[in-house]
Amino acid sequence: MTTNTTITLPHVVNVISVPGDTNGTAWIFDVPGAYETYAFSFNSANFSGNPAITWEAMFESTIMHEFLP
Repeated sequence: MTTNTTITLPHVVNVISVPGDTNGTAWIFDVPGAYETYAFSFNSANFSGNPAITWEAMFESTIMHEFLP
């Protein structure tokens, strides 16, 4: 584990930024049961040597409701 923190979810849509450049897994738990939860991962690459191969993508993430940390 590299980061352990607590945050609030004050908006209808909340964007949570995970620090660092290393790939990994984000675990979010103790979300109230009345919330509808959707998760996405945003990825991008920006190559200064060739701007033609710069890209951005959004991927649907997996939500495991039955998992208890």
